[in-house]
Amino acid sequence: MVKVSVLMPVYNEEKFLDEAINSVLNQTMKDFEIIIVDNASKDSTLKIAKSFSKKDNKIKVIKLKKNKYRSGGLNEALKYAKGKYIAFLDGDDLHNKDKLKIQSKFMDKNPKTDIVYGILRLFGEDNRFNTPINVKGENLKKILKKRAKENLKDIRVGEFLGLKGAFGTVNMMIKSKIFKNCKFDEKLKGTQDYDLIFQMIGKGYKFTYIPGKALYYYRIHPNMTIKNHKEMNKARDHILNKLKKEIYFK
Repeated sequence: MVKVSVLMPVYNEEKFLDEAINSVLNQTMKDFEIIIVDNASKDSTLKIAKSFSKKDNKIKVIKLKKNKYRSGGLNEALKYAKGKYIAFLDGDDLHNKDKLKIQSKFMDKNPKTDIVYGILRLFGEDNRFNTPINVKGENLKKILKKRAKENLKDIRVGEFLGLKGAFGTVNMMIKSKIFKNCKFDEKLKGTQDYDLIFQMIGKGYKFTYIPGKALYYYRIHPNMTIKNHKEMNKARDHILNKLKKEIYFK
């Protein structure tokens, strides 16, 4: 079994893709595979991805006939993943060279932890550290059940749970067996990370925060999906509806 599967859903990433892939190939831990899912890109993204796969058998490239967005791309990648652990990288972002080593080593030594995560750093149009929630000592499932009954309008995980800090899946490493019970919601074209986190919290999985250096570099640029406010609002309403119906606890 491969130690870590790095999942990369990509769409029109020709400008940044080679840098993103190299940030994984240059990892200090070498027991990994990269699964790139091209969401019917209209530029040279697929060509770039295939050029890397021809040179390195650690890389598998899957081409989708139509854009299934990030959620669909990730679910497709999960079908092929052979790793004990799952990590993520968007086609415009970067991994710290020690990310896979630090997180997989921690997971190996702490088998009761299901999800581990660290500090994320923004770069590009913004340049600051994004410190995640430290969930130590918190009963996240209990908090989520209580908050789901309240009339809340914000689904950002930290604010929703009433905890200080950010929470997203890109800087996480997750046991692959969790994805037998959790999948990315393909109705969402944005904020699918929040939905997956709520699924994992609702099923009682254990999160652990590793402080220290930034392990994931999140690029801020004009064309990023997060700036599509219309889709973000649709996603928020969909997730709030799932919370209201207690779907995350089933």
